[in-house]
Amino acid sequence: MTKVFGAMRRHTVISYFVIAYAFSWAIWIPMALAGTRIHQGSAWPSHIPGMFGPLVAAFVMSAVVGRGAAVKDLLSRMARWRVAPLWYLVALSPLFFFALAAVAMAATGSGWPDLGELGMFTSLPVVAAPVMWLLLLVAGFAEETGWRGFAVPEMLKTRSFLSTALVIGLLWAMWHIPSLFLIDSYRQMGIAMFPMLTISIVGGSIFLAWLYRATGGSILMVAMWHGTYNLVSGTAAAHGLVAAVVTTGVMVWAVLIVVVEVRKWLRTRHASTPLVRAT
Repeated sequence: MTKVFGAMRRHTVISYFVIAYAFSWAIWIPMALAGTRIHQGSAWPSHIPGMFGPLVAAFVMSAVVGRGAAVKDLLSRMARWRVAPLWYLVALSPLFFFALAAVAMAATGSGWPDLGELGMFTSLPVVAAPVMWLLLLVAGFAEETGWRGFAVPEMLKTRSFLSTALVIGLLWAMWHIPSLFLIDSYRQMGIAMFPMLTISIVGGSIFLAWLYRATGGSILMVAMWHGTYNLVSGTAAAHGLVAAVVTTGVMVWAVLIVVVEVRKWLRTRHASTPLVRAT
C-alpha cells in the first residue's frame, strides 16, 4: 500500500483523473449497458451520482498528497466567498446571456422563454427555478471541486495556463462519453455531436480556469458559474436561440482569454530574448 500511495504522490494529476473516471464510469457504464434511458423531467433513473467522481477524486488525492492540511485547504477554497463583488457578477454572467437570448427571441417574434422550464433538468425533479439553481449549484461543486479545485492548481505547477486549461478541457469532455449513451437528448443528436460538445467544454475549461485563478482559487465562484450555466443551458428552457446565445457568449469570452494569454506569453518571450548587436 505504501508503494501505491508513493506512486499516487509522484503522479498526482494522472491519479486524480484515474479516480475521477473510475468512480463516474463505474456508475454510468453499467447503466448504459443495461439500456437505461434518462429523460428530461424525470428524476430517476439518474446519472447525477456519477457526477461526484471529480469531487471524490479531489478529496482522495488531497488526503494522499497533503493529508489533513490539504483536505482542510480544499474545504476552505470550496467556501471562499470573500472576493470582490465583480466576481459574483461574473459567476452569475450566464443569466446575462440568457436575458440577451430572451430579448432576441421576443424581437424575432418567437415569444419569451418559458421561465417555468428553468425548473426542468435531466435526472432532477421538476421544481421552481431558484430551487433548481441550488440543486445545480451542488452539482457544480461535484465537478468543480475536482476539475478546478484540484486538477488546475496541480497542473499549473508544471504547465502553462492555456495548456492546463486545454488538457483538462479535453479530459473533461472525454469523461462525459458514457453519459452520451444515457441521456435521451444526447442520444437524439447522436455521437456526431461529440466534437461540438468537446469544443464547448474546452471553451468552458478555459473560462473556468481563468475565473478560478482570478478569484484567488475560489471553488465557490466557479461552482456558482457552472450551476448558473447549467440552469440556462441545460434545462428545458435552453433550446434553439437560447442555447446558441449562451454557448456563443461563453466561447467568445474564452477566445478573448486566449488572445490575452497569448499576448502576455509573446511579451514575456520578447522581453527574455537577448538583443544581438551587429559587429
